Formats: sequence, C-alpha cells, structure tokens
Amino acid sequence: MRISLLFNLFAALLISLFILPNQAKSQFYFGANEQLFVTDVNGLNPTLFLDVEIGGLAIDTTRGILFYVDDTLIDGRIQKILIDGTGQEELLRDTDLSLNAMAPVGLELDEQNMVVYIADQLNDGRILTVNYDGSNPAILIAGEPDGV
Repeated sequence: MRISLLFNLFAALLISLFILPNQAKSQFYFGANEQLFVTDVNGLNPTLFLDVEIGGLAIDTTRGILFYVDDTLIDGRIQKILIDGTGQEELLRDTDLSLNAMAPVGLELDEQNMVVYIADQLNDGRILTVNYDGSNPAILIAGEPDGV
C-alpha cells in the first residue's frame, strides 16, 4: 500500500508538476487516483481541487487559468477553471468540430495569443486548437496514417 502511494505521488510529479510563481503563494498541482490536488510547494496541506479524471493539464500562470482534459466521460472534453476554483467552463467537445470522436492526451498553451493546442490520439492523430474563450475550434493538423 505504501509503495503504491509513493509510486502514485512520483508519477504525479513526473506528469503534472506546476508551480505558480506569480501568485501570492506558490502552489503545486498534482494528479492521483483520478483526482487533482493542490498543495503548498513544501507539500503540506494538500487539498482536493477537482474530482475528475485528468487526461492532460496546462496552466497559464500569468492569468491564473488551469486547462485540463476531463476523461471522466467517454468523449474527453477540454475544460478550464481559474486557480481559485471558480469559473469552471467547457471549451471543446467532439461535437464542436463534427468529429466522430476525440481522445485528447495533451495540452499546450500559446499564452500570448490565448490559444489552447490539443493533441488528439484518435483519427490517426491530429492537433486541434481552440481559443481560451472557447471560440474558433479548429483542426490545425489532420491525422496521417503514421501519426502526426
């Protein structure tokens, strides 16, 4: 049990380590057991932040917005929430682009232009984009038989 917990924490460190230096206090976000937690940088006072299965995560530290792939449902939706826990909003789902299905596995941000890039593993792999406000969803790179 203890080894399993340590392994989950180590995996969380490798996958989802975000420290927000521009905030009043620095915070550390990590995923474990299909939940997202936030804690002080020293690891004390962990608190449940989101009770969803996270498939990908990116944080705009300047604006204090956390973007994530919600894998709780079968269609893998892109969501956003402010780091204070307010303003949760859906940005993209597979029906927004008339997609048969979408399985997002990673997110990257263009903070200057306020665009979210999404790596989608279905349909031979492709790159999708959507603006921070949910507008202009698009397929940037269509999948290739050998992947993107």
